[in-house]
Amino acid sequence: MNWKSISTVAWWEFIQKVKTKAFILSMILSPVIMGVFSVLPILLTSVSVEEPKKILILDKQQSIGRLAKPMVDSITYSGGEKKFDVTVKAIDPKQQLNIATYQQALLREEYVGMIVIPSDVYSSKKMDYHSQHVGNARELEEITEIFDAIIQDSLLTFYGMKKTAFKDINKGIDLSTIKVQKDGSSESGSFLVEFASVYGTIFIILLMVSFSGQQLVRSLLDEKTNRIIEILLSSVTPMELMTGKLLGLGGLGLIQASFWLIFAWLGATFSQVEVSVFASVHLIFLYAMLGYFLFASIMIGLGSLATTEQEAQTMTGYIMMLATVPFILMFVIIENPGGTISKVCSYIPFLTPAVMSARIALLMPHWSEIVLSVLVLIASIFGCLWISAKLFTVGMLTYGKRISFSQARTIIINKSEA
Repeated sequence: MNWKSISTVAWWEFIQKVKTKAFILSMILSPVIMGVFSVLPILLTSVSVEEPKKILILDKQQSIGRLAKPMVDSITYSGGEKKFDVTVKAIDPKQQLNIATYQQALLREEYVGMIVIPSDVYSSKKMDYHSQHVGNARELEEITEIFDAIIQDSLLTFYGMKKTAFKDINKGIDLSTIKVQKDGSSESGSFLVEFASVYGTIFIILLMVSFSGQQLVRSLLDEKTNRIIEILLSSVTPMELMTGKLLGLGGLGLIQASFWLIFAWLGATFSQVEVSVFASVHLIFLYAMLGYFLFASIMIGLGSLATTEQEAQTMTGYIMMLATVPFILMFVIIENPGGTISKVCSYIPFLTPAVMSARIALLMPHWSEIVLSVLVLIASIFGCLWISAKLFTVGMLTYGKRISFSQARTIIINKSEA
């Protein structure tokens, strides 16, 4: 191969794409949109309602008001602000409760919810909550905790136990998690930090493969449609053209990944969260680039067979499905990054970049595993390039007809044209 020709193609691809508005906007908007979608739901759930919600309590206890009254006092001004407007109705426990009548009040939207306190609530610890909407888990949990506290206080008084003594006995353990590094240092850690590290590394690799890979296939299709490919192949070999395109668009992916990493670092710094993944960013970059070359080398071979953009999108879509598989394994990796499943997946080529990056973010693997996984990736890349070069040679010069699977197999095995 002529590396001068490869570098010329790579530089041309890089310069042509890096100046486009689409690249600049995607590089900037992607982390911004991701940050907005991460923060906005939290902000929306913390916004208080303008008016207190009306709740009806049907009290069927023998001692009317024993539980309902403190419940009203606690729930009305929950968290220091008036969130609920509570109405209590005493129900004779000896009479049959016509619940349908009160449910009609819910349907007329006179109340947003209705709580039924049974007569045996202290022994059964059960209540019923009726509403047209039962999806507000945070609100229901808040109401349940208030009821639990009131019932608990009532039972403590009944059994003659001091509340302060019971609270001391019932106080849970405050477990602090400290992550120990192999260099002897340590830092505070948590599930959310570990999850964010794994999710972030896998997501960056997925975005990089998705954007750069689709750019690569779209570039091929444009050159094929405009017959520019015939001029290019008269000056360079198919392998040189393929390699140059891969390197040029790989540079775009490297710039994107660097920008997203800086954005993530700024977010972590602003949130005052220590994330150990930044100490191993060089290895994650290595796996991200190798992952791009692996998936792109597959895309360039299959993309050369496409005759329309719809066909190209369908082909690349199946490849992108492979790139999303690590998300399914994410919790398995988080729970046991050094387990058998994690280690086995580290040597499956299309899983290796994301799985190894996630393992590095959680628990640095032994150097031998890193070396072996890199060698597996490099060997897979060259294997895919070798196959794609054969498909590329024929596919890019085939117009107007689709190359079937059997013809593609013949090209690969016999090196003959379809």
